[in-house]
Amino acid sequence: MADEVEFLSDLLSRPWSPEGKFGVQPVGLFIGQEINAVEIAVAQASRAPIRSAQVEIWKARKDRRAAPLLLVVLHPGGATLTGATGEVPPVYEDMDVGQVERLCREARGIFKS
Repeated sequence: MADEVEFLSDLLSRPWSPEGKFGVQPVGLFIGQEINAVEIAVAQASRAPIRSAQVEIWKARKDRRAAPLLLVVLHPGGATLTGATGEVPPVYEDMDVGQVERLCREARGIFKS
């Protein structure tokens, strides 16, 4: 999992640590500029995470924060996306990585120039 990930690689990110041992490695945490702007936590894994693990990672990062959170786990089959709000956030599996990246850029309101 040491490969450099190209996902949102032109944007400034912060480090983050996924809670638990779910076989995911953090890539970066991308935070919008506005108050309570969306946070996008990106990780990678050697295989698609199971739905319950994805939700648990999302809940651990979201905690009691007011900001909406999107969790993206990149894997060989594509991307799994969870969030952005709710007690039990929706999970979208086997999504196209390019499509998820465009969605994340739109959610942050930041486009590569």
